[in-house]
Amino acid sequence: MQIFEDLLLELEEKNKEYKKLCEMLEYEEVLEDKNMFLHLNKKMLALQPIINKFNLIKETTKNINELNNVIANTEDKEKLMFLKELEFEKKNVEVYKQELLKLYATQNANHQEILIEINKNKEELACTLSEILISSYSEYLKNNFCSYKVFLQNNSSFISVSGDNVKDFFELEKGTHIIKQNNMESFCYVFVYSNIPNTTYTFSNKELEITACRSSGAGGQHINKTESSIKIVHLPTGLVGISQDERSQFQNKQKALERLKEKVSTFLDNERNKLIENQKKQQLKLIKTIVKTYNLDDQIIVNNAKQQIKLSAFTTGKVLN
Repeated sequence: MQIFEDLLLELEEKNKEYKKLCEMLEYEEVLEDKNMFLHLNKKMLALQPIINKFNLIKETTKNINELNNVIANTEDKEKLMFLKELEFEKKNVEVYKQELLKLYATQNANHQEILIEINKNKEELACTLSEILISSYSEYLKNNFCSYKVFLQNNSSFISVSGDNVKDFFELEKGTHIIKQNNMESFCYVFVYSNIPNTTYTFSNKELEITACRSSGAGGQHINKTESSIKIVHLPTGLVGISQDERSQFQNKQKALERLKEKVSTFLDNERNKLIENQKKQQLKLIKTIVKTYNLDDQIIVNNAKQQIKLSAFTTGKVLN
């Protein structure tokens, strides 16, 4: 996986940094400077678990390469023991990679909020793919301690997500996902939106300008004699809620606030939809990009790097990293 290969190159530099820190912590001038020692020691301890896992991967990978060489030069009747050891080491290195990715993500955590749209047609095969995507994404989010909510709207499934580095990961899922079974083919589009405001909004008193004034219009002697009419301005949007229907100022304030909330909610929904549409237009340019192909007959997934993954593993969310 290219992302992991890039990470290993980055960690080679981190490994050099870690070794340098270990050396510096033995310098006499550092040992005599308490603040400097604590600063460098803190940096070293933060890197330590990642570097340890990184070196374990390197060591296991070296063992795998050596075993492959041994197997290539061993007679068939003597290969079985080495093949079992090779399989064991391969399983280990995959576990170490997953653990390293989680350690690295934790240290480089960046809290992000996104909205994922899985857009499908009405074909049964597309619906199956949509369910696979929702299941695998949900499992990934659970495993990475992200909060999320799945909901349906029109012909799409949406997942509202909040968590560390979620945008960075799901950026790689944008585009077309294809599913094949029994010589039939269908697809889903995956869109990822960021900086989208929440659908719920809580008013702050600091954002409201409330004015009492005399009511106008028909209403008998009470009208125009008391300042029971209420006007509330929502300062961030400039929207206004007014009520002069009730006789008391308190009742008019409640009604004006309800009207204002409805206006603000409609305004924010419209702004939210505009942001989504604008981002979707940009992402439609990527629609020809095939992210993954899901072959139900062979129970495999082929991603855009031509790597094959067992479908059963994908649906449990174990290969999303």
